[in-house]
Amino acid sequence: MDDQPSRLGDHGRYPAWLMMPRDMFKNPFASPSSPASIPTSWDGWYAYDLHESIDVELLPVSFSMWWEFNWFGRFTGAVQDGPESDMQEIGTIKGRVRKTTIEFTKYMPVGTILNPDGTSSKTSTRHPPIQYFGDFDAIEMRLAGKWYILTNYTECSGAWEATPSD
Repeated sequence: MDDQPSRLGDHGRYPAWLMMPRDMFKNPFASPSSPASIPTSWDGWYAYDLHESIDVELLPVSFSMWWEFNWFGRFTGAVQDGPESDMQEIGTIKGRVRKTTIEFTKYMPVGTILNPDGTSSKTSTRHPPIQYFGDFDAIEMRLAGKWYILTNYTECSGAWEATPSD
């Protein structure tokens, strides 16, 4: 029985995983051999899928987002669309990373409705939550995926991509 590895590690009565540095549990990309490596500040763009209710092609919109990791790959942060967007307010994001996938929800404080001619109108209510799903490419240091909004009247979706901020 002495030649079996101890589940308690070198610390005797405590499990080895309990003795790992606390930061190991805050960043899901961390491992004992390579410290945390995912940036927490990103610049990117999102584009709209074609939709039958919109008469014009919509150009991609730039954005910046930054977050702080909490426990077990979960994070909270902020996001702001670029100057070409009609959503200039700072929104919040809440999400999580699992291995190489990321998902988060973007909450904007002011509602914006996209009109058929490509213009937008502000509403007196909060914007519907925007769901983002994607993958993290550690070699190219890139996040990319799909986003969508489900509302009572229509669905809006598209693609997004982000790279670390300089």
